Order: sequence, then C-alpha cells, then structure tokens
Amino acid sequence: MSDHIDPLGIIWLIGHVLFYLIVIPDLWRRCGWGRQKGERDE
Repeated sequence: MSDHIDPLGIIWLIGHVLFYLIVIPDLWRRCGWGRQKGERDE
C-alpha cells in the first residue's frame, strides 16, 4: 500500500463510474421503464 496516486487505479475508477452512470440506467430503462410504458402507467 503506497501513498502515491495510481493512474491506472483512477482510470479503472472512472471507467466503473461511467459504466454505472451510463450503461446501468440504459439497461434499466430498456428493461424496467419499457415495461411500464407498455402498461400505460401515467
């Protein structure tokens, strides 16, 4: 365990944050919200 910031660690972290912010909501929208639209839940 070193105190210096690891560039690869930051890239890995940003990649996961972008994944959760973009990919997960997109899949959720297609699977979950798409079903609600079909049921006319307004």
